[in-house]
Amino acid sequence: MFLYIAINKDENTGYGVTVPSLPGCFSYGDTLNQAIDEAKQAILFHIEGILEDGKEPEIQQPTLDTLITNPDYAGVQWFGIEVNIDHPDTQ
Repeated sequence: MFLYIAINKDENTGYGVTVPSLPGCFSYGDTLNQAIDEAKQAILFHIEGILEDGKEPEIQQPTLDTLITNPDYAGVQWFGIEVNIDHPDTQ
């Protein structure tokens, strides 16, 4: 599954990650690479929690143009990541 993630870096902190297509899914990393890796794990954990609650995840991936022009994400860096939700052990 391909998802966009928004990464925000403040001057004195690490990298905060938001996954717009999964409301409530956030992560953090001390480095950019760690933030991306942690985002993949957060996505898997988030989806697993939804499934454990007996629900189906509703993943609606906005277009990159829609995300870039959304004022809620002003100043973030955008990355596209691939997450294998069928086989989490391969991450």
